[in-house]
Amino acid sequence: IRLSVRILLCSEYVLKRFLIARKFDVEKAYEMLMTYIDWRISHPESAVTEEEVQASLRAEKIYVTKHTDKNGHICVVIVVRKHSMREVTIEETKRMILYTLDKVISTFLRGSRSMDKLTCVIDLQKIGWDSLDGEALKAILTFLQNFFPETLALMVLWKPPTIFWVVYKMVVPFVDKKTRGKIIMAYKQSDLTHAFDVDTLPKTLGGNGEDEEMLIRIQDLSRDDIDY
Repeated sequence: IRLSVRILLCSEYVLKRFLIARKFDVEKAYEMLMTYIDWRISHPESAVTEEEVQASLRAEKIYVTKHTDKNGHICVVIVVRKHSMREVTIEETKRMILYTLDKVISTFLRGSRSMDKLTCVIDLQKIGWDSLDGEALKAILTFLQNFFPETLALMVLWKPPTIFWVVYKMVVPFVDKKTRGKIIMAYKQSDLTHAFDVDTLPKTLGGNGEDEEMLIRIQDLSRDDIDY
């Protein structure tokens, strides 16, 4: 049974991403793929239920923008100031990250008219120490590089305050060079124009649009919601 499960998990979509991640070195790609499959067996796709991440969903801290970036990638927005380490355990936070990735990937990165990658904007405005969760940031980056390779197109850290660097320096050693190269810091609108049409970004993220018109809660997301 375990072998049949492994075969089912090795779709063309998955194989291609692991091969590219290891520059078509078959042995290295195979090793990485087996690690992913063993992890997937214990973390089945789309198995995280909304009941398991209720506190995170109530906080409304993860959204998707209605419009893609300039390269046609779906854009996930994480509003860090709405996250509280006192109210949500790291275990739920990891489940929430997986819930988000599985939902976005299964809805938009597969099938007809699928996108090839996603962009992530982490909104760091007005954060306090209770929101500054280094384990959560580490989980996001390590999930993407180890289990969802070649899925992240760009990560924008929007207006990171000075206190953020304390956490960032602790997390960076766990992130590989390729993933680090996809992370940029942005402080003003001109920092975003190479990747986004600012008329399709909400004002809180440096754009010109109204938030309520341009952001969709992750739990409400469906394929028809995104203009692409």
